[in-house]
Amino acid sequence: MSGRYSFYQVPAAAQAMLPGQTPEFVPRWNIAPRQQVWMLHDSGTGRQWRQALWGFTPHWSRDLSHVVDHARSETVAGQDFFAAALAERRAVLPANGFFEWRGKAGTRKQPYWLSRPEKLFYMAALWEAYPAAGREYFSVAMLTRPAAYLRRPLLIAAEDLDVWLDPATPRERVLALLAVPAPALQERRVSTLVNDPQQDGPECIRVLSGSPGLR
Repeated sequence: MSGRYSFYQVPAAAQAMLPGQTPEFVPRWNIAPRQQVWMLHDSGTGRQWRQALWGFTPHWSRDLSHVVDHARSETVAGQDFFAAALAERRAVLPANGFFEWRGKAGTRKQPYWLSRPEKLFYMAALWEAYPAAGREYFSVAMLTRPAAYLRRPLLIAAEDLDVWLDPATPRERVLALLAVPAPALQERRVSTLVNDPQQDGPECIRVLSGSPGLR
């Protein structure tokens, strides 16, 4: 399960896909669940940036301790917990890459950094606005794709952003995007420094020697 990712810059090639001017955000190299993240969603008048808590809370919930970080792309369409969000509140989490940890059980796992050079990831997500203390706070869950070993974020292609974000998109087209093939990714071994969520600098994605290439 991908529980960490980075969003530290917007490549020039991605600027045209984003709404207006990119907000002044703090570069992040080790974003973890239960932290504030940047998401893109459809505001009704176009794409909009918004900050949200990574940890989904449906608007009808009365248990604020029950939040969900991830949703499974192959089962989300049948879950009441996410039904309204899947129908009307889809988003993407822009990212420069994400981490996954590999290794045998009982051994210290090696972190890997997965990216696409000079390209921005658009990780599929669902969002919710929760009424609290006279205001709304926004929360989000990342969608992950099925895998035999490690689940990864479901990535939306740049050309499919309008379809994914538009609340009026027919259900069958939304479901088709939940099953899109995964793109080739560049994999690099990085330091175990990223294991600590308090570490949040460029050294988290510093590549170790002998790393593999595209897969």
